[in-house]
Amino acid sequence: SERAESSEFMGSLLLLVSGLMFISLARDLVLFFVGLELVSIPTYVLLYLGRGNQMLESGTKYFFLSILSSALMLYGFSFLYGAAGSTNLGEIRQTLAAAGSEASGAAAFAPLALILIFAGLAFRLTAVPFHFYAPDVYQGTSNPNAGLLAVVPKIAGLVVLVRVAYAAMPGLERLGWQMSLSVAIVTMTLGNLLALWQSNLRRMLAYSSIAHAGYMLIGLAVG
Repeated sequence: SERAESSEFMGSLLLLVSGLMFISLARDLVLFFVGLELVSIPTYVLLYLGRGNQMLESGTKYFFLSILSSALMLYGFSFLYGAAGSTNLGEIRQTLAAAGSEASGAAAFAPLALILIFAGLAFRLTAVPFHFYAPDVYQGTSNPNAGLLAVVPKIAGLVVLVRVAYAAMPGLERLGWQMSLSVAIVTMTLGNLLALWQSNLRRMLAYSSIAHAGYMLIGLAVG
């Protein structure tokens, strides 16, 4: 019953908020990953507690795709560590700034790191083409969980993307804005167009959430 599961729901919610606070204070790649997992793991529990008739399939899809996105992001972190020789954001910025735009040697891995980190975090932002889990998950879970998915993972992904991929990786601004702008245009267009064909309210809100991810990426591209 809902009353029997209320303690698990509140505990998972507190862990999720703690993960967001952890991400906002982190200055190290390892701590960013720990904070993101502290957001993701309670989310799995919350989705199970808000299970509906379709939640088994959609929740499983969300779980495995979340693992894939974490693997992509970790792969990008490993290339960034190889390029800068440190996991500290300040030291990464100093190393890449000293290397300049014509990076050579280990620093040449920085563009690949940016692409992989962006791809891993695009899942949490529900940016195209990492959006396809969202309509099924939103439809299969409860209304509070759908609202939670539309806000919390996006905040976590956006904070990490700004602090790691943009603030701590100088010299890659051109690649960054081109990638952000391209994904933003496709995300806004596809999210708004597909929302017009939806007959289920939560699926429509899912596509609206996808379009909002494009609006956020436009801000990053301008920045």
